[in-house]
Amino acid sequence: DEPAPIDCALAGYFCKIVMLLTREKRAEMVAFLTAGGDALLAKVIAHIGSHSIAETLKCTLSVANAGAVAAESSEDGSEAPPMWGVSRSFVEGLTAVLDPHRTADEHRNASDVLASLLQPPQFGDRSVLLTHMTEPAWCDELLQRVLAAPKADQGDAPAGAGGLGSMRARALKVVL
Repeated sequence: DEPAPIDCALAGYFCKIVMLLTREKRAEMVAFLTAGGDALLAKVIAHIGSHSIAETLKCTLSVANAGAVAAESSEDGSEAPPMWGVSRSFVEGLTAVLDPHRTADEHRNASDVLASLLQPPQFGDRSVLLTHMTEPAWCDELLQRVLAAPKADQGDAPAGAGGLGSMRARALKVVL
């Protein structure tokens, strides 16, 4: 809930705690993450400029995917809740970070998370995300970010902004 930028040391400790909890209390973490839904994802994406937060996001996505596979295979026939991080709003939120007015760290971390989603999953099934990420509309948007000519208002980027070059390089990484 803190405003960005988040303290690097605190983010590092947070990442270690989350990784410990995911290892020791997997089911409880999946339940917590799923209950938080898109609102929790939006809070995490707000701090995507922190490498530790990006690593935490990648870790929790893999844990939730593993939990979703277990939930889908339940014998009672009940429908599993939506998987943590499997929503168009999540992908669109990360894609929106690839903006010239965002910092180079935000560009790098958002593209790393997006690229990790396109890799073969370590756990579970990411077909919902992959379906969205391979739709022509999303691909067109990402390619337009890479190829777009700079606009006049982009010269007014705030100090510390990554700029058009950083954004293009990171969007191209996801495209490749």
